[in-house]
Amino acid sequence: MDLNTIRLKLVTLAMLFFITVAVTGDEGLNVSPIPSPQIRAYPGDRSVTLVWDGSNRWIDLSGRLRSVEEYVDADNPNRVFEGYRVYRKLSLSNRNKDDEDDWQLIAEYDEISFTRSLVSATHVGKISDNASITVLRSQPARSNSLTESTYLIKFLTTQQFEVIDLTKSQVLKYRQSQGDDGFTLLKDLTSFKPYPDRLYVSGAIIHFAGMYFKIEGSPQQNDIFKITTSPSGAIGKNQGLTHHYIDTDLFNGMEYLYCVTAYDSGEPRLGLPPLESHRDQTTIKVVPRTYPRGYRMPRSNVTHVGTSHGVVRAIPIEPNRVTGHTYEITFDDDYLWTLVDRDEGIILLEDQLQSNKTVIVHGLMIEVEGPLPDIAGEEMNGGSGHGVIESQGRIADGRNANHHDYQLRFINKMEQGINYDSSNLETAAGMNQSPRLAVSKVPFELWDMTDNIRVWPVYADRNSNRSWEFDEQVFFTSVPYYQLDKSGVPQAGRDGNPIINDFLVHVEENEETGDEPNLIDNQKSGYRVEDEWRYYAHFISVPKPGDIWRFTSTKPNTVSDLFLIETQAQSFDFDQHNLDRINVFPNPYHVTNGLVTSPDTDQIFFSHLPPKCKIQIYTLAGELVRELDHQSDLLTKASMPDQSGGMKAFDLLTYDGRPLANGMYVYHVESLSVDGSNLGYKIGRFAIIR
Repeated sequence: MDLNTIRLKLVTLAMLFFITVAVTGDEGLNVSPIPSPQIRAYPGDRSVTLVWDGSNRWIDLSGRLRSVEEYVDADNPNRVFEGYRVYRKLSLSNRNKDDEDDWQLIAEYDEISFTRSLVSATHVGKISDNASITVLRSQPARSNSLTESTYLIKFLTTQQFEVIDLTKSQVLKYRQSQGDDGFTLLKDLTSFKPYPDRLYVSGAIIHFAGMYFKIEGSPQQNDIFKITTSPSGAIGKNQGLTHHYIDTDLFNGMEYLYCVTAYDSGEPRLGLPPLESHRDQTTIKVVPRTYPRGYRMPRSNVTHVGTSHGVVRAIPIEPNRVTGHTYEITFDDDYLWTLVDRDEGIILLEDQLQSNKTVIVHGLMIEVEGPLPDIAGEEMNGGSGHGVIESQGRIADGRNANHHDYQLRFINKMEQGINYDSSNLETAAGMNQSPRLAVSKVPFELWDMTDNIRVWPVYADRNSNRSWEFDEQVFFTSVPYYQLDKSGVPQAGRDGNPIINDFLVHVEENEETGDEPNLIDNQKSGYRVEDEWRYYAHFISVPKPGDIWRFTSTKPNTVSDLFLIETQAQSFDFDQHNLDRINVFPNPYHVTNGLVTSPDTDQIFFSHLPPKCKIQIYTLAGELVRELDHQSDLLTKASMPDQSGGMKAFDLLTYDGRPLANGMYVYHVESLSVDGSNLGYKIGRFAIIR
């Protein structure tokens, strides 16, 4: 065996050992699994609801408590949280001994992977010790577009820097719109507003290749930050995270074990698989059971006050935590929402993003959705039907949207419009420089129906002929077509006709205003005429004169919108006299029955019991052999898994601890009110076969 072969085998063995250590979580090599979330369980009739919470489960290097979903391995920052797994198995006493170690995976929820675990950023050319780079967590879900690449962010001065793609050996160009062929400097990830130039501002967000980075501190000339990416390992099914699971089709009275684990992304570069938390960290026992007679589940109702197209859902998920209070959800200018408990007058959540993700608060699973900026056009009744739209939508990814409704009114004469020379047009948002504008003629009027004013239309003069053609995009603006007085009414000239507002003068005035420094970031705001464009429409067949096309925009949740959530806590109706559903199972009872909770103990269960009752068991000869008291603890704030609900177990023993003999028995259930008075009774039978 030659020396090279020996070396290769040693390297292979070392890698196998390292992988094995990582999988088993060897603390000695600082490779340990991610912590598990905390779990709560709520038994129901043949069902169990699980809710888990990953907050405050690990401590970062600064000593701060962090959520499981913020997990980053201290020794390998590419290993981060990826998802949750839900397991179930029968309790030891209800299982065959051969199956003692079997956990059944019943659900898995994982991040919609943008492979953030495969993106690393490091400060490699350290000129300044007061500069750092962070890979932001708010990244788009387009991970599979990443390739094995290396980028450098190199500072030429304390403010000027360049982004270099080493894989393609090219310097990226600065663009004010997000795209795949350059980089953008953004103010934040809420408005996504770009800076007008490429000068570094501490805390600004650098966006390129679908990734977002934040550099903070005071970089110096020749400071270099290195970013490396690699393709996604496609961990999980990319179905998104959730924090609850409802297990159904279970057996009442059977004891089940559940656990929820968390797992990380692994380290694909080193060939390391994801690590999963230990299942015994958060194991919980639950026994499904019926609800007591007269039990009322908690309820919620959502009322919307406002005009948005947003949706709020509030579903009771943890019965004993629903308070019966009224809550309100409001929104700020950045479309972030706040949840307030009106009854207590306290803020429960604030600065929350609108998304399809849920949060669980006071037993309610709350989801707040706001529609993305968009617009949809349709021809109004009575039209020719000749017009056909090829595409329509928002400008600049919705940053300019004003959420107004518009009308394009096609007429039998030419009216003034604005064209710009765009012989190489992709989209208005993709241009780096303001277009060359000119007054032109168009066969339509554009109306802002929300403000009920006529506004200037702009079209993309693709072939530079200064004439609108049906296949050229029309952009909806917010610039009034006529000069308006203080009350918003068009001003009339000496001839009695409205005075047309000069669009080009409007642009010049705003460009001058845009040259004033912005006091927040000390940069020029750099007005661009494209900021006036709200939406666009592109026809492939031109409408006829007299046709009116109505364009309706989506309406987001704004400061004018309010959602009220009214809740009713769970309760009992102690006047409920219907006791017909009271039942005994298993009936008949065989000694070998599997519904036992500990070795050598027999049990039957009384189900659908009232909240408070007395159960008496007699022989057929009328001899009282046992009396049981039952009171549901559903309305307590105690832990739910072991609550009796509407069920009561009977161990088939007499008063003096002797097993009941083989035969038929009579039971008598007396329903009681809060003060102990009789509300009704039920008589039935059960059999024991030994």
